[in-house]
Amino acid sequence: MNRLGLGYEALREIHPGLIYCGISGFVRTEPHSNLGDINLIVQGMSGLMSVTGNGPGHPPLKTRAPICNVMTGMFGAMGVLTALHHRNRTGEGQFVDTSLFEPGIAASFHQPSQYVASGEAPVARGNVHPLNGPYEVFQAKDGWMTVATGNDERWSSLVHMLGRAELIADPRYAKTPEHMADLDGVHDILTPILTPYFQDKIAPNGCL
Repeated sequence: MNRLGLGYEALREIHPGLIYCGISGFVRTEPHSNLGDINLIVQGMSGLMSVTGNGPGHPPLKTRAPICNVMTGMFGAMGVLTALHHRNRTGEGQFVDTSLFEPGIAASFHQPSQYVASGEAPVARGNVHPLNGPYEVFQAKDGWMTVATGNDERWSSLVHMLGRAELIADPRYAKTPEHMADLDGVHDILTPILTPYFQDKIAPNGCL
């Protein structure tokens, strides 16, 4: 657009209240500013594919939905709305800048946080949540069942519903840090309990 004389700096001279949204493949600074891209490439370069899939021994996996394409549009729209709010107060336009690359970083926010905190590079773990659990799928009689115990209270509710309240008294499984350290063991305990259930016996709020 700059080459055509239709870039933001040129047009704001004509209309200072202009809100101009520019979307690039990567950020507009070197070294990748001139690289073309598509959803698959930015999913790979952002690291999103490295934490999606089944982990060591398996290939990186892209998300089925074109998440970087979709989220880029959302980021741009949010930026434009913010700029409109600013213009309503000041009369001043703004340049809203985003890229396909940035949503790939944003979509994997747990893993970068883990890396900053621990220095350990995260790996893909399938449906397992990186910070709490069990937060995955289990086989039921008539299909797959999702189980999401995102905190100690939900974990306690789950084991009480399943008749395994003694797990709360077991130091290996009492709190999230402990049972996250042995999530495979938790899975082995819950699988034979959950397998006999039918999905249609689960209440609309997800409780057995």
